[in-house]
Amino acid sequence: MRSNSAPPKGPSGNEKTRVLSGLTHELRTPLGSILMMSELLAENPAGRLDQREIRYAQNINRAVSDLLELVDQVGELARIEGGRTKVATGALDLPDLRARLDERYRARAEEEGITLSVEEAAPTSAPAVTADREKIERIVDLLVESAFKGADRGGTVRIVLAGTGGGFEATVQDSGAPPSEQEQEVLFEPFAAAGPRSSRRFGGSGLGLPVAHALATLLGGTLGAECLPAGCTFRLRLPGTS
Repeated sequence: MRSNSAPPKGPSGNEKTRVLSGLTHELRTPLGSILMMSELLAENPAGRLDQREIRYAQNINRAVSDLLELVDQVGELARIEGGRTKVATGALDLPDLRARLDERYRARAEEEGITLSVEEAAPTSAPAVTADREKIERIVDLLVESAFKGADRGGTVRIVLAGTGGGFEATVQDSGAPPSEQEQEVLFEPFAAAGPRSSRRFGGSGLGLPVAHALATLLGGTLGAECLPAGCTFRLRLPGTS
C-alpha cells in the first residue's frame, strides 16, 4: 500500500552541528585516557615490557593521537559550517606572530632535517593589523603542518607574513613533491585524501587544509594553493577590518 505521507526530513544544519559537537565532546574523554595510558605504557617505568610490547604501546599512542586530532577537527569544521564560530577583532602584531611561529616549529624542523624560515615581508608591511589573531594563527599553523608533511628531509619550509593595506597576508612554501592535478582540485575538500598533504597515511586527520580554508572564508578572505614541481605555495589573504 502506497503512503502519501512525505518522506522524513533529514536533520538541519544546526542539528547536524549540535550532534557532531556533542559526539566529538563525548569522544575526547575516553580518547584522552587511552592516549595517556598508552604513553605511560610506552615509557615502561617498571621495566616489564619487552621492545616489541613497547612498540605496540607507541603505535597505539600515535593512532589515538591521530584519532583525537580527527575528532577535534571534525568538531571545529562542524562549528564553522554551522555558523557557531564567532569572529573576534583585535590587534595582530606581526613581529610577535613571527616569533611565536619560529619558536613553535624550530625544534621540529631541526629534528626532521628541514630548513625553516619565518619572515616578515619588508619594508612595506605594517607591524600590526586589525584581525582575529587566534583564527589567523590557527590557519597559519594548519598550513605549516601541511608544509611539514609535504617537505622531505633536507627540504625547506618558508613562512612569510605581511600587513597589506590594513589586511593580512601569509605565504607558506615548501619544497615537497606536488600533488597531481586531480588531487589539487580537492585539496580543500574534507576527507578527499588528496595525496600526502591531506592523507592520513602521513599522520593527521586529513582535515587540516579544509579547516584552514573554512576559517579563511569565515574571516572574509581567500586561501589558495599553487603547486609546481619545485613544491607548493599556500597563500592566505584577508581584507582589512574597518
